[in-house]
Amino acid sequence: MLILFQSCENKIGTEEIFNDSFKEILEKTVIDLRNNIPPRYKKDSEEVKKPIEKWKVEVSKTPIAFDFSYIDRLPPEFSFVRNNDENLEIGYLPESVESFTHENFEVSFTPTNATESQYDEKILVSDLILNSSRDKAVLFYVTSTSSKNVGGEYILFKKLNNEWQVIDYIALFFS
Repeated sequence: MLILFQSCENKIGTEEIFNDSFKEILEKTVIDLRNNIPPRYKKDSEEVKKPIEKWKVEVSKTPIAFDFSYIDRLPPEFSFVRNNDENLEIGYLPESVESFTHENFEVSFTPTNATESQYDEKILVSDLILNSSRDKAVLFYVTSTSSKNVGGEYILFKKLNNEWQVIDYIALFFS
């Protein structure tokens, strides 16, 4: 019976962390290069603009392995990641997560890490690593717009005032 309770507790925590942070993470990490356009000349005193479709973002529901090769970049208060015995790993993406439309994005969640995609950007996330007191967490996050344009980072979370907040993004690699 205790195992069932713990399993439910993890799902609630997953949804809580996801709901408190995912849209903010999208806004700060997804780079839609189509918006970085040079200034345009005005035609008849009016600026000519083409409407831009929403950036299509695909998020894989299958977690990737947490990359421990960069843990020396974590601040001291997140050193718990080094001590695997006391940590709790839970999925970041809730099972019930559904596709949604954001102000700038169309976000779809897919069941696998498929390589071929009809999306503009692909996001892969690891499971969350939480400390034993369950008030800090680290997520390994990878984003790609092509096979040659890939970036990875650690996203650091802290529970403040009973709400999960992203407190830092640590860039790990970019190509």
